[in-house]
Amino acid sequence: DIAGQNIANPSGLLNAAIMMLVHLGLTEHAAKIENALKKTIEDGIHTADIYNPGISSKKVGTKEFAQAIINNLEYKPKKLKIAEYHNLDVESNIINNSQIQTITETRQQKKLVGVDVFFDSHNIIDYPRITKQLTERISSLSSLHGMHLVTISAKGLKLWPHS
Repeated sequence: DIAGQNIANPSGLLNAAIMMLVHLGLTEHAAKIENALKKTIEDGIHTADIYNPGISSKKVGTKEFAQAIINNLEYKPKKLKIAEYHNLDVESNIINNSQIQTITETRQQKKLVGVDVFFDSHNIIDYPRITKQLTERISSLSSLHGMHLVTISAKGLKLWPHS
């Protein structure tokens, strides 16, 4: 785990945020951040996972890398492709209400007819004894609430009534 150690490369998370900004129509912001990221990488400011002494100019941690991107928000890369996003023509994508088909459905009434009860114990070795105790206790409750016991199973094995 690398959390809190200032060694992560935040590029993946930043690229996901850029895609979300484009999705939300905030294309200018997305392009500005992507260009700052590209400029930072182009300048050779790299985190440990991509640092190469022959290419990189500076090895930085997560915080320093993020700060370098912030410092480059007003710049564009010179070698890497400049990010440019265009907003969609919103007017051409508007759907006329008459084109929308509405579907109405009536839902069936639901009625509670029973319950599943989960019983957890680390000491269940004597299944017949435990099953007998459970059936006796549940039977006494069923007369009060109008419910009755249908089956008892453990790990997919039917224990009661006897199979």
